[in-house]
Amino acid sequence: MNIWYGIIWGLFELFPGTLLHIIKDSIAGAVLFPVGILCMWGAYKKSGVWWHIPATALIAAVIKIPSFALSSRIDFTQTLYPFTAIIIEGLISILPIIYLTNEQNKKHKGSIVKPIIGFFAAISLYKIIFYLFKSTIRWGGLKPLVTDVDIPKELIILFTDSMISSAIIGIVLTSSEIWKLLSKER
Repeated sequence: MNIWYGIIWGLFELFPGTLLHIIKDSIAGAVLFPVGILCMWGAYKKSGVWWHIPATALIAAVIKIPSFALSSRIDFTQTLYPFTAIIIEGLISILPIIYLTNEQNKKHKGSIVKPIIGFFAAISLYKIIFYLFKSTIRWGGLKPLVTDVDIPKELIILFTDSMISSAIIGIVLTSSEIWKLLSKER
């Protein structure tokens, strides 16, 4: 297994990621999710082994643990939330990465639509699962989430962040495929 993808992602989460979270969590998520996806994608494409996707996430999550020391809000949840978020991202991303890698291997390459739709669905599912996890840890259940949170506002944020992340992923993946095609023609 090539652990470098997990190390790269983890270091990105640890340093620029921590700074992005300090600036604004939604910006951090919109940028960090594509970094994670691309690292897991690279690990899978290099090995062809599905479990390298969540293993890459586990490596990144372990590297991210010290980030609580960089925060002024040191508590257990400041370590638990990022660690769990990265693990959930790794598990949620298995099917889209495998499916889209298989699609890229077919003759019709270069479609930006499939990665955007595939990862939009995966990112949205990830965000919902993470909200449920976070509310259970923070409040001990889902009732405060339903009563105390502005659901329409959170849905708009979820949609916007998911669309930004999936667009970044789609553009990078499509650009890399186009670059490969152009490089072969020379």
